[in-house]
Amino acid sequence: MEKEDGLIHLVIAESRALFCETMKAVLEGEPDMRVEALANEGHTALMLSEELKPDVLVLDGNLPNGDGLAMTTMLKKRLSETRVLFVAEGPDEELLDAALLAGADGYVTKDGTLDDFVAGIRTLARGEQFIPPTMLGGVIERMLRRHAEREEALRLTNHLTKREREVLSLVAQGLNYDSIAQTLVISPETARTHLQNVLGKLQVHSRAEAIEFVRRHEPLPSLQEVEL
Repeated sequence: MEKEDGLIHLVIAESRALFCETMKAVLEGEPDMRVEALANEGHTALMLSEELKPDVLVLDGNLPNGDGLAMTTMLKKRLSETRVLFVAEGPDEELLDAALLAGADGYVTKDGTLDDFVAGIRTLARGEQFIPPTMLGGVIERMLRRHAEREEALRLTNHLTKREREVLSLVAQGLNYDSIAQTLVISPETARTHLQNVLGKLQVHSRAEAIEFVRRHEPLPSLQEVEL
C-alpha cells in the first residue's frame, strides 16, 4: 500500500468491539491519522499487520489467540519498522517492564486519558518511546536499581574460578551433583565442594537461590564465556 505523506497509518487490535470502535472514532477524528484495519484476535492482528505494514499497531495486551507480550516480540522480529503501542487494562509496573523488554515502543492504559493515548501514537510515529508520565518515574527508578543489581552480580561472579563458573552454569541447567561430576569428569564430592564455594562467593544459601541468581541476572557474560 502506498502511504500518503503526513498520515500515521494504524491497525487497532482490541478484543472488545465497543472499545475498538471508540478508539477508531477518536483516532479518525485526528487530522494526521488513518485507521487502516481493526482486529479482535491475535491471528488477525498479525495477518493485517504483515499485510498493511502500519506505522503503529495499537495492541491490546489481552487479545484472544495471542498473548500480547509474545505477539509484540513476534511482530517486532517480522516488522521492525512497525511501532507497537501496548495497551494494558491499568497501571502495572511488572507488565510495563515486560512489555518494554518484549519490544513494545510504548505503553498506555485503558483507564488513562485520551490525550495520553493520542500523544502516545504520535510519539511512536516520530520514532520515540512513550510511557505515561505517571509511570515514567517508576521505570527510571527500576532501571537504575536493576543496573546496580547487575553490576553487583557481575562483581560477585567475577570472583568465581573457571571451574566454579562451570559448576554454577550446570546447576542453573538443573543438573544434580552426579550429573555435574560426570559432565566435568570430577567426583560428586568435588562437585559439592565447588558448589559450596559458589554459594559463599555469591552470598546465597542454597542451590535454589543460586539458580534464581542466574535466572534473575542472565545473561551473565562471565558464565557465557564458559565452554562446557
